[in-house]
Amino acid sequence: GAENMCWKFKEVNSIHDWRKKVYESLDKPAEHVRKYALDMIKHQGGNFLIAQWRSMTNPLMYTLQGVSPQQQLPLEEQKHHHQDCAKQVFSAAEHVLQKTNLSRVIVFSDIHIGC
Repeated sequence: GAENMCWKFKEVNSIHDWRKKVYESLDKPAEHVRKYALDMIKHQGGNFLIAQWRSMTNPLMYTLQGVSPQQQLPLEEQKHHHQDCAKQVFSAAEHVLQKTNLSRVIVFSDIHIGC
């Protein structure tokens, strides 16, 4: 079953029917997506950690949209927010690598040139 940790801690039984359908569908990727993933594993040799970094938080979203001033990132933090997050992702990945026999990390992220 799907676990929606963002909602789980906000309310009990928070996975609505439409959201559960999406989660269940994501658990059954299309054949071409499955093939792509298997080809990537084969190409990388299978000895790697995959980390998915979603950088968009509510404070960042409010800051970018210019709404909810009380919930935006403080001005000083805006200058180094993504760099700080990247350091935390690196540190966490390094910790996992030290505890496993994995040797490399592949990072998927919503960060792109211009951020």
